[in-house]
Amino acid sequence: MAEPPFQVLLVEDDVADQLLLKEAADLSGLPCTLHFTRDGHEALAFLRRPGGVRPHLVLLDLNMPGKGGLEVLREARADPALRSLPIVVLTNSNAAGDVTRCYAAGASAYVCKSMQLETFLNTVQTTLTYWCQGTLLPG
Repeated sequence: MAEPPFQVLLVEDDVADQLLLKEAADLSGLPCTLHFTRDGHEALAFLRRPGGVRPHLVLLDLNMPGKGGLEVLREARADPALRSLPIVVLTNSNAAGDVTRCYAAGASAYVCKSMQLETFLNTVQTTLTYWCQGTLLPG
């Protein structure tokens, strides 16, 4: 029996970035399924819904309207059911304070989006490959 695809929740309010992330996932050739939410409220509702798909990985934008990425990260780490879920902050910000706050709040990794298309796609593919094939994740 084949293993189910690697489930990734992408929390991103920018539609263009959503499309680029989907393209990067498609180009990676990895057996992964992307789920999209546009803000922190939707993300937490997705993660907490009874009987819903449990992602193996969350790619979390930092700056979103409403509940931002840092708030989502803090709430997820305070929730025993979500605490061990790998959460990678994927953002435009390379500000040292943002990096420090995210790691202090429990980010699994902090990855900056490149403004160069090819670099952006490669970064996302590398991130997905690492988490999909290079790590053992909690069951």
